[in-house]
Amino acid sequence: MDLPIHIFCIHGGDDIRTVFRGFEVYRGMPQCAGAIDGTQIHVTPPAEFQADYLNRKGFHSIKLEVVCDHWLRFTDICVGRAGQAHDARVLRNSSLFQRGEANTLFPPVI
Repeated sequence: MDLPIHIFCIHGGDDIRTVFRGFEVYRGMPQCAGAIDGTQIHVTPPAEFQADYLNRKGFHSIKLEVVCDHWLRFTDICVGRAGQAHDARVLRNSSLFQRGEANTLFPPVI
């Protein structure tokens, strides 16, 4: 049982250029618009789906996937997949991945 929640607020226009420049200048990472990582959030699972929420570390959780800009501000959040899900599956099923595949990940820069 997965109940993913997705929040998206990527920068547009001049903001995206600022993020690219910020990663290059402050982090030494040219051509970068965000850093992505995932973690586990401890939860009490629904009784009928306990096995789905048991992660590889041995506790019940839901997955949290975030993208942040060069100042560590969240620009994309996806949360709610059961803890048993692999990080690659969480990414592959996220709207972030779908936007990347559709070539609509970044807003148009005018």
